[in-house]
Amino acid sequence: MSTEMNYSNVYSQGLAKLALTAGGLCFAAICVLTIPEASAGARDLEIVMTNMTPDDASSEDSKACVKRVRNLLTHDEVHEQYMGETEMRKLAGAPDKKVSFLSWKLKQLQGVRERPGREVDTVVLIDCRPEKKSIDLLLATSDDSLTRIQLRNVPLTPARLAWLSKELVRQAWVGFSP
Repeated sequence: MSTEMNYSNVYSQGLAKLALTAGGLCFAAICVLTIPEASAGARDLEIVMTNMTPDDASSEDSKACVKRVRNLLTHDEVHEQYMGETEMRKLAGAPDKKVSFLSWKLKQLQGVRERPGREVDTVVLIDCRPEKKSIDLLLATSDDSLTRIQLRNVPLTPARLAWLSKELVRQAWVGFSP
């Protein structure tokens, strides 16, 4: 009988060790899953976007195109905010709507990016005209670059707009510093 008892004790001790180990692992897993990652100074990429499609060329399709690009820009680490054309032109010092935004210089858009109290990494200006199979984009990024992207005579399909939006975000990350 004492032999049986020893096996029983060994078995009980083994179960106790296993339960303790499993409990410890569960506790460690809970700690890892619930303790937030250290993120001193971490922040999202901030993009300001403005629809620059001229009023006389603005259609439901062009508005939908701009909206689709805006929606595609936003994801976990990117925060997109919208600014109206009038405010954008005022800040850029180019209130005359007859002057195309494509002629703007980097210095004009730096004023939009570097407003006191506002973190803006990239300014995106867009003129989308699906009916004409064209889109114009002007980006001022935090590395002090001015990038112009123009597509002509290409259908602005959802796949093409997704590709373009990914490229905009890729360009916006250039020079980003949290």
